[in-house]
Amino acid sequence: MLVNISKLPDGRHHYRFDDRPDAFREETGLTGFQAGVILDKAHDTFLFTLQVNGSVELSCDRCLEQVNLAVNETTSVVYRPDGDETLDPDVKPLSRDQNIIDLTPDVVDTIRLAIPMKVVCSETCKGLCPSCGVNLNQTACGCSNDTIDPRWENLLKLKNN
Repeated sequence: MLVNISKLPDGRHHYRFDDRPDAFREETGLTGFQAGVILDKAHDTFLFTLQVNGSVELSCDRCLEQVNLAVNETTSVVYRPDGDETLDPDVKPLSRDQNIIDLTPDVVDTIRLAIPMKVVCSETCKGLCPSCGVNLNQTACGCSNDTIDPRWENLLKLKNN
C-alpha cells in the first residue's frame, strides 16, 4: 500500500486499496478488506486517515472453532520529515528525500488493534472439556469435573469442619 508523495500538492487526496488478502493474511488472518485513505497534506506534514473494513479469520479462545470477525476501524497517522523539532511520539519521521510512504504497517497495526483480547464464537460458548477435550458446544461428555486442585484440599477440609 504505497502512496507517492513526490510533487503532491497541498490539500486533500483520496485513495482506495481493495482486497489484497495475501499481503496481510499471514500477519493478521485477514480474509479480505478494503482500505480507504484520506491524505491531508499541509506543507511537509502528511495526515493519513485510514478506514479499514474487512474480516479476520481467528480461532475461538474457548472451543478453538473458526470465527470470522468483522473489522471496521478508523485511525490517523501523521508523517513529518526528519529534523522537524518535534518530540511527539505519534508523529512518524520521513527522510527529506523519501518520495513514497508505505502504509502497510499502519494498516496491519489498525487491524491488530481491532481484534479483541479474547475472541469467542459466542457469549454462550461452553469451550472444551478440561478432562477429555471434547467440544462442549457440540456434545456433552461424562467426565467428572469434581476434581479438586491438591493445593486447595486443606482449605476444603477447614471449610467442611
